[in-house]
Amino acid sequence: MKLARLAVATCAVAALAAAGLATMGGRDVAPPAAPEAADPDVVPVLRVIDGDTIEVEWHGQVESVRLLGVDAPEVRRGKRLRAQAQAAGVSEDEMLERGKAAADALRERLAGRKVRLHWDGGYAKRDRYGRLLARAGIIAPGALPDIP
Repeated sequence: MKLARLAVATCAVAALAAAGLATMGGRDVAPPAAPEAADPDVVPVLRVIDGDTIEVEWHGQVESVRLLGVDAPEVRRGKRLRAQAQAAGVSEDEMLERGKAAADALRERLAGRKVRLHWDGGYAKRDRYGRLLARAGIIAPGALPDIP
């Protein structure tokens, strides 16, 4: 009978531990938090929009992030591309190619990766287009568990 009660107690403790509700030495013990749960600013890159803008999932929302410290040429024709081309002394076609190359390079580095968002001033800010403004540090592969 004692053996049966011990087996039931062991199964109960194992079930509680699996659910994260076990106690150890009279204290509740929670399962260790995943690093991204401990740091909500570690986010998956969903896509690269252009050479200085990415799309991430942040706090359960899909957000565009304008990367601070990066000023890549535009990837679409317009006034801004024209101004960039004039300032660089190159044709609009050349500047457009540079913009596409910048976007491709960023895509190669960030596609399917996680980044840690860093905020100037310590908190999230937005630009006039509603994009988050942040610096992004690349998380090394294997440094954190995969985000499903």
